[in-house]
Amino acid sequence: MRVVLASASPARARLLSDAGVAHDVIVSNVDEDAVVVARGWTTAFDVAGGLATAKAQDVAASIGTGHLVIGCDSVFDRSEEHTSELQSRGLMSYAV
Repeated sequence: MRVVLASASPARARLLSDAGVAHDVIVSNVDEDAVVVARGWTTAFDVAGGLATAKAQDVAASIGTGHLVIGCDSVFDRSEEHTSELQSRGLMSYAV
């Protein structure tokens, strides 16, 4: 099974390589700002998970079935209730 990382992040690619996972990188064509506005996402969790899913679906649609496509996104939530720590609400994954 072909593993495809739908991300331009060198750190994410390095993480897979360091873990011994052979993979290809195909960057999605998702317009992140447009998708967030169109879907009305307002929380860091929804944005990160939604964009990770959208990126994976975009790449999966371009390469067909039978592949494991990993879409990722990270969003930092700096709202008042989280001022004691900078929380990453990302690295949500979607596999096709």
